Amino acid sequence: QPYADSPMDNEQVGEEVYISMINKAEKYCWLMTPYLIITDEMTHALCLAAKRGVDVRIITPGITDKKFIYNVTRSFYHGLVKHGVRVYEWTPGFCHAKMSVA
Repeated sequence: QPYADSPMDNEQVGEEVYISMINKAEKYCWLMTPYLIITDEMTHALCLAAKRGVDVRIITPGITDKKFIYNVTRSFYHGLVKHGVRVYEWTPGFCHAKMSVA
């Protein structure tokens, strides 16, 4: 379902859509993003989904266009992996795609 989101207001529509999708996932929830910068609420939703048996996978680029963002992205890995989220880095090149399937 299409939705609109804007940094110009205080609504986090995009995050709410993703959290709802993650919370409703029964079998799998796969995400691909060039920049994994997530809130505590999103981290919690991903970890809870993995804990209840959902196959949660996140794919990020292994080759970056912004070194600082790459380091921030990687700072989330340990906490996610420790709770059963599978994290992959796509290494053939930089991938700017955003994708979610649940």
